[in-house]
Amino acid sequence: MYTDIIQQNFGNVLSFEMKKLISKLFSKNTTFSDLVWYIRNSAFELGRNLVSTIIEIVDEALAKTPRVLKLYRVKTKRHRVINTQLGVIEFDRTYYINKQTGKYYFLLDALLGIEKYRRIDLRLRVKLCQFADSHSYQTACNLCHNVVSKTSVMNFLREIKQVLKDEIIVKKSDEKPPKVLYIEGDEDHVKYQDGSSHYEKMIYIHEGYKRIDKNRRVLINPYCIIGSYSGSDGNEMLWDNVSLYIKERYGEDALTKIKIYFTSDAGKWLRTCSDWLNVVEVLDKFHIVQACRRAVGGEFKWNKGNNKLKEWVFDGNWEMVETFKLVYLSDPILPERRLRKARKQFNYLLKNQKYIDNIRNDDYDGDSTEAHISHWLAARDSSRPSVWSKEGLDSVMFIRCCRINKVDIYEEYCRKQAENRKKKQIEKFDKRINKKTTLNSKYVDKIHTIKSENVGIQILLRMIGNEKMVNV
Repeated sequence: MYTDIIQQNFGNVLSFEMKKLISKLFSKNTTFSDLVWYIRNSAFELGRNLVSTIIEIVDEALAKTPRVLKLYRVKTKRHRVINTQLGVIEFDRTYYINKQTGKYYFLLDALLGIEKYRRIDLRLRVKLCQFADSHSYQTACNLCHNVVSKTSVMNFLREIKQVLKDEIIVKKSDEKPPKVLYIEGDEDHVKYQDGSSHYEKMIYIHEGYKRIDKNRRVLINPYCIIGSYSGSDGNEMLWDNVSLYIKERYGEDALTKIKIYFTSDAGKWLRTCSDWLNVVEVLDKFHIVQACRRAVGGEFKWNKGNNKLKEWVFDGNWEMVETFKLVYLSDPILPERRLRKARKQFNYLLKNQKYIDNIRNDDYDGDSTEAHISHWLAARDSSRPSVWSKEGLDSVMFIRCCRINKVDIYEEYCRKQAENRKKKQIEKFDKRINKKTTLNSKYVDKIHTIKSENVGIQILLRMIGNEKMVNV
């Protein structure tokens, strides 16, 4: 019945649009690009009309169901306007009053999951947040045709982060756990609005590298965690999240059965990893090469320009490194500033020689820490002049993590909202029960009325769409 109405309306509109399209095609100045643009706009308009028609038909069907007629009385019709990815959609829906409790409901909103007081559809809000992951708030607004202000985009980001609450969203692996796991970490220096500089920490876990061509390789099953995590408490939370992810994805015994390499620049906060996880620490190659270059100031290149100090370090020839250090630092010609700088770099290499030697292990697959800091972190928060609030930066980085980890923000947001609604209903019901120590019959009847009403609405919504029930 209602399907036939929708098909008839859709067919009439489509036929009309096709006639307009054909007349447009034979006009003199129509180009291919013009044609594509016209079809795009027509499709969007058709989609908006179709959504409005379906909503109003469902609302009409809902009003005729026996259960609604028995429990509710029509109060009035209310107009609703919602911005979506198709554009602005307008429709009317019925406002009901419960005959028993006197409470007011939009049953159509409950059926379709339309949020109260929202004029921006959830998928459009998620789209704006995904644009803000890589662009400024204002650019995100421009890309979505300025349907909201940049302040609204900021609020959407914070809202999504608040709802999901930095949850470790893990897709459990059905495959056999790998023998070796890799953790890499580093930080970026970010300016806050008060003029101070802070760390934005990044840890990512993966199963190694897969080569896709001669000069390029990609991470296998990466998972990224980004945040400020300041202080000792922050470090504890960060490593707890890392261990939780590994256990959730690879099993409770993964931390003891899987060999884990941890690659970093041996910074103070990064060295705390070994206090929480059983890892083999490795110094990343970028900082090794950088220290070798700074130690000799770009000098002492033999054999076609190779830095001999770098060769000795990667080969594990530490006797030659120590000998060269004594010879180089005893040069009376070098200025004091150059000596201080060289001494610092030599000490850095010798202090971390155990971690550098682990690079030569057969099952170590290399690192890409600095490259990912640049592309995943610095590209958004510090590569352009910008200052941040802590909450704003953490919100943007949370969305960025979701993209890197291939998390469907829309699905997770809906799931979490459903959990929160269920939790609030339980808490509200418990408060009603605990309000009186001795329940009289009137109070019990009231609870049963509320509970049966909620169950009745749920049953009713599940039955919507059944034409046999609608036509009763």
